[in-house]
Amino acid sequence: MRNPYDICHMEITNREQKKLDTEILLTESAAGLLKVNGIQKLSISEVMARANLTRGSFYIYFKNKSDMILKAFKWSVHQSNERVKKSCLLYTSPSP
Repeated sequence: MRNPYDICHMEITNREQKKLDTEILLTESAAGLLKVNGIQKLSISEVMARANLTRGSFYIYFKNKSDMILKAFKWSVHQSNERVKKSCLLYTSPSP
């Protein structure tokens, strides 16, 4: 499965980049709302409003609400892993 957050070695068009940027924005918004509201109160409308997009365009980026939740969880785990890596680099002392 392609990792949509790892585009370092991919050549993509401006249109594909814009779509990817929007998907990341929506995923970040969903992850933030999940932390605050939880799964039961997560609203597609609220996620889309945060990105200034219409609810109808939701299905361009996600199959359904479950797909959005899964991507939001994956995004959160990815972000947590990145923070841990950075922390480890800060606190790792060089070997003598």
